[in-house]
Amino acid sequence: MTSMDEKASIHTVNDVIDEITALAFTQSPIAMLILDENATIIKTNIALTHLLGYNEIDLLGKHISILESNRNKLSLYDKSSKDTMQEEQNESCEVYLLTNYDVHLLVRKNNKRLISQGKNYTLLTFEDITEQKKVLEHYQHLSTHDPLTGLANRVLLYDNFKKAQQRAIRNHHKMALLVCDINEFKQFNDSHGHDLGDSVLKTAARTLEHMLRASDTVARYGGDEFVLILEEIKHSSTITQIISKIQEAFPIRCINGSESYRINMSIGYAYFPDEGYSFNELIQIADKNMYQEKKNFYSSR
Repeated sequence: MTSMDEKASIHTVNDVIDEITALAFTQSPIAMLILDENATIIKTNIALTHLLGYNEIDLLGKHISILESNRNKLSLYDKSSKDTMQEEQNESCEVYLLTNYDVHLLVRKNNKRLISQGKNYTLLTFEDITEQKKVLEHYQHLSTHDPLTGLANRVLLYDNFKKAQQRAIRNHHKMALLVCDINEFKQFNDSHGHDLGDSVLKTAARTLEHMLRASDTVARYGGDEFVLILEEIKHSSTITQIISKIQEAFPIRCINGSESYRINMSIGYAYFPDEGYSFNELIQIADKNMYQEKKNFYSSR
């Protein structure tokens, strides 16, 4: 038999544990809230109110949809509905929350099912991953883009070619691969310095980008050479028109103080699938045609 003193001691210990648990929830650095079985907010902690800019009184008794952001593909409350709370396993996903300042905040949300006195509750925790995501996207961008011009690098170029190739086959379209090379760039770079040379490359990159359609790709292939993927070429006149636009944009002017320079570009192209199927086949043909254009440029000087 448990004595009265023992019962009192157990009761006291339980009270202390409950108090510590409540304090840990309230003071936790992790933003948290508790929902009842109808997805109504019944408790928040200090970290959550700081994260979202709400006072607890603003949220208590409100449906979780008050924090809904229209940037989510799925509704936040769909993920916190009664049916979801009946599930045994926890859930973790990335969602946007709408703060009290109308800011869409990216967080990692975790669900934890709780049962107390026969009733179902859900503990939601939120970790702000906005900056973490920005850093990740920055490094992902660096891995697929040229740091000087911001254009696609070879990694992204190859990937885009494979996707463009699949679309061309599926839709029975042609596409073209263009190789564009700045004339006399080495001499210009050696004579005027790398800073001015870098400026020429960036100007050429922007010029090529403006010439293309949204469906096309322009990449810095290496040095002063750029490669373009032109998709949905239904007629040969399409590629002719695009090349004419590029040729009209060059030579571009590069100004250094009181001096002005004219930068020309040679262009070669190859058709898919008429002249080649793989990237290497097409790039070799386009490169060969480009060097013929370059020879013509030098012979005319």
